[in-house]
Amino acid sequence: MAEANQIDTIYFGNPIFDITVQDDEKDMLTRYNLQTGLACLATPEQMPIYDEAWARADKTTGAGGSALNMARAQMHANPAGKVMYFGCIGDDEFGRSLSTAVQEAGIESRFQMTTEEPTGTCAAVIVGKERSLCANIAAAKKFTMDHLNSHIVSC
Repeated sequence: MAEANQIDTIYFGNPIFDITVQDDEKDMLTRYNLQTGLACLATPEQMPIYDEAWARADKTTGAGGSALNMARAQMHANPAGKVMYFGCIGDDEFGRSLSTAVQEAGIESRFQMTTEEPTGTCAAVIVGKERSLCANIAAAKKFTMDHLNSHIVSC
């Protein structure tokens, strides 16, 4: 068992703010040239999808990215555990929302923040039982090992 302040596991990766919407009429799939059931990195023409999805009343949101999903799964399996997550987010509304979701999941974080890029986002467009993912890594690619090395000592 871990000591009271000891971290059990440390993750770092690409923090992504997920925005999920239903698209039963396939309007968004068509408009943003998305393939049913596939994932892609956003092209410049697809970038407006995030604001459109965010503006929808039926959206759901959450913290994502593979390493952050693993951290959340670990917290779900062991709510008494202590998990630390590192990544880079933008100094924007999506970054603040992502940070709040991470905190609410019980995960400690040491986010590096940048003003050079917006927070990474992923639009998950659901049609029936299929989902299409359109990701923009953005601020996540600005994460530096210097940030990790200077903050990991406090874990």
